[in-house]
Amino acid sequence: MSTGYAVGIDLGTSNTVAIVRWPDGRTRPVLFDGQPVLPSAVFLDHDGTLHVGRDAQRMAQLDPARFEPNPKRRIDEDVLFLGDRELPVIEVLAAPLRAVARAVHDTVGHLPPAVITCPAAWGTHRRQRLQQAAAAAGWPPVNLMSEPIAAARYFTETLRRPVPPGHVLAIFDFGGGTLDVALVRNDGATFTVVGSGGAEDLGGLDIDAAIVNHLGQLLAAQHPQVWAQISQPTDELGRRHRRAFWDDVRAAKEMLSRATTAPIAVPGVSASLHLTRDELEQLATPLLNRATGELTAALRHSGLQPDQLTGIFLVGGTSRVPLVSRLLHTYTGIAPTVLEQPELPVAEGAVAGAAAPGVSAQRAAAAPAIPVQRAASVTATSLSGGVPVSAVPSSGPPTAMPVSAMPVSTAPGGPPGFPQPHAAPGYPPHSAPPHSAPPHGGPPHGGPPHGGPPHGGPPHSAPPQQPRRGRRSRGGRKWIWVAAVLVPLLVLSVVATGYYAYNRFLVTPTLSDPRTTTIGELAPNGFRQAFAAETKAYAIGQRTDGTVEVVTIDLATGAERRHRSTVTGEWESARQIDNWIAVFSKPAANGTRYVELTNGVDDLHTTLTLGKDDGVMLSRVDRITQDLEYVVYAPSVGKIRSGTAGKTPKENAPQNLPAGARLLSDLRVSADKVGVLDKDGVLYLYETAKNKIAYAVEKVPPGTPPNLVHMHPQDNRLYYTEDRAEYQIFNGAVPQLTRGPADRKPLWIGSCNQNPGISCVIDQKGDDASTRELATFAGSERTFRAKVPYANVPGVVADEKSSPFGWLLVTSTEGDVTFTTTVETADGAAKKYGGRIWAIGNGHVVFVPTGTAPMEPRKVAIESIYMGDEGKTEASEETVRPGTCHADYFRLACATEGNAFAVWKVNKS
Repeated sequence: MSTGYAVGIDLGTSNTVAIVRWPDGRTRPVLFDGQPVLPSAVFLDHDGTLHVGRDAQRMAQLDPARFEPNPKRRIDEDVLFLGDRELPVIEVLAAPLRAVARAVHDTVGHLPPAVITCPAAWGTHRRQRLQQAAAAAGWPPVNLMSEPIAAARYFTETLRRPVPPGHVLAIFDFGGGTLDVALVRNDGATFTVVGSGGAEDLGGLDIDAAIVNHLGQLLAAQHPQVWAQISQPTDELGRRHRRAFWDDVRAAKEMLSRATTAPIAVPGVSASLHLTRDELEQLATPLLNRATGELTAALRHSGLQPDQLTGIFLVGGTSRVPLVSRLLHTYTGIAPTVLEQPELPVAEGAVAGAAAPGVSAQRAAAAPAIPVQRAASVTATSLSGGVPVSAVPSSGPPTAMPVSAMPVSTAPGGPPGFPQPHAAPGYPPHSAPPHSAPPHGGPPHGGPPHGGPPHGGPPHSAPPQQPRRGRRSRGGRKWIWVAAVLVPLLVLSVVATGYYAYNRFLVTPTLSDPRTTTIGELAPNGFRQAFAAETKAYAIGQRTDGTVEVVTIDLATGAERRHRSTVTGEWESARQIDNWIAVFSKPAANGTRYVELTNGVDDLHTTLTLGKDDGVMLSRVDRITQDLEYVVYAPSVGKIRSGTAGKTPKENAPQNLPAGARLLSDLRVSADKVGVLDKDGVLYLYETAKNKIAYAVEKVPPGTPPNLVHMHPQDNRLYYTEDRAEYQIFNGAVPQLTRGPADRKPLWIGSCNQNPGISCVIDQKGDDASTRELATFAGSERTFRAKVPYANVPGVVADEKSSPFGWLLVTSTEGDVTFTTTVETADGAAKKYGGRIWAIGNGHVVFVPTGTAPMEPRKVAIESIYMGDEGKTEASEETVRPGTCHADYFRLACATEGNAFAVWKVNKS
């Protein structure tokens, strides 16, 4: 049925929003339980019913193991364990989309064409899964649109804000769980994302967690038993208290956007705590500095200055926090555009500017405001056809009201605690004109106070007519129009050509803004390592007394935190996972080894003791407590055990391993499940959260070489070869056969690290190493094949940040030299570098040549390479110990001469 209706859906990490566009161009948000925002959370009850949204959040108190708050984050997995059941991730993702379908159907009587938004960085695999989830939810074939493109369409077509051709708009999407930053250029007929950034572990939840941790310190001192029940609940009552406390913290945070102090009730305590706006801003500033830094970094990486932006558009619920606008204004000098309900523009932008024939966009925008009546709720069960929803048929466009600097009323339909413009009862308007937020709450650019029309005129009013000065000839008018068209095009062409030439030939990437530190009394030939992260850098060194010291450097403030181990030994390697650093010692004479776990950000430390043959896997970090989970594999005693490093370190009782078992999972990859293969080739899964071994129905041919059996712990995929030309991929349900060329034998098989949906195989013809190639397969379909110039089999195949840009990094060692090959997936070309390469974001890599004796200090040419270009550009000559370097997030960290360490920015001068 084609009636001119359309629906835009923003399936977010934390919340889902849907906007229905009527045939005459008017738009309305779909309501769920009276709210325009549906939590994306799901809960599977004991009867097999999948509950969605607020119902899921409430039922999570009964059994947290059956609850998934952010199903979108699990899109790369095949199955999801909820309680004692295993569900396909496609079905879990379909649950909120099914709730939207039910609400839309109840509103308009059918399912109209739908556009679903997704992150700009998502590749084909994730987009296909989203479309499969929509089909499973009952939607007809849907179109997908990039989230920043949808936001830019809302900005230009709904808000009528101009973005001239060739100009760039910044989209700052700050949600409950993630931050996405995009620079979107108007290319005339389309918008193009020309730069991006963000953080998958930064959102409103992190601000809530900072408040909870702050208040928890007070409660731990005054009411330790109450805080223990809230922070580590062991029963339903404790979980209920924990949820109530977090809800009150969130409400207080929202209240502080319009008040100077807010009470916070504590379950089990008669007196409330109080949080002030100053305390909130002190707690939130480090997080928001990191968030705003993502925008300035995206600009720098794209070769743009803030004054080249047409504007900054804030979307996502967390962008409501006033400090976000203030910091962005301070950092960039641009007053951002922010709405009263910033959750809605992405969904509405997906269907913006597409009114039915005969209804102009101007007419739709100018239509009078009509009150809206709320429809009755329609309740059903999700897996059998729906979830509890409340849909709203509309009879008029949204009420447009100016945004007030200090709102005094809250509409009943909006999120609790946040101000809303005046509207019909029960209906939260969503298309209110935005305001440009000044640095400290005043009117932008010296204009009138918020609530009044700019420059004394009515909102969206037409400019006054100019007096007529006389009639020109038609020929004169013709040449005026020709000049008006051609001159701007000529100017734009010259500017674009000059801009390309400047960036391509004249701008030389450099290392800048060096930060240095030292570790005293370092052993002359002792272990050294450095790590670079978004806002932190780490220096690690073995001292002459055999202890190891870890220095955590705050790159924003320059502050340092130092920790020295209590155990001594010879240290040989280190790993970073979030804010944690793990340093591994060499075996002592009795075979004992140590792992020093250090979190310098939260001042948490734990030492693990390992047996001679023990392996350790660092699992995952709890975002609230910052505890680090780990797994220790001890084949000599046939045991596997797990534990937690943090404020209260603990270790679970060991579990028995199957006879003759060996570990399959990559110990470098964080995960919550570990693959174990017994001597008969039977696969087992060790579930870290439950501390138990579960049997998986699959068997690998006995005697298969270890490098031809691999398990990716992030999605439980098992890879092995059935014979020399057929590769099995076991995804927890049905094995999938991928057939390689009959004349080639595999040497290594596995997933491509951060892209588990893609299989990587290194093979060759017979014993001829000169024919060695890397092939990738998406399912059974070969995606590309390229030569890999190695004399031995690589130990690592990783795409990490490189995957969205169409290339892979393959690393290996030959003697004392580390080599990296960049493999272009577009044309199968491969280039070998005598050193290490790190993907640092936005299509860039940093190359540090290692050569022989990589731990000795020497001057090397460090190069920054843009993978979207043909050549490489020398970045800088620096004296470093090449084997100690690490790069990420446009920063490079290395040990240098003597006891010194340095971290640089990688940017364009």
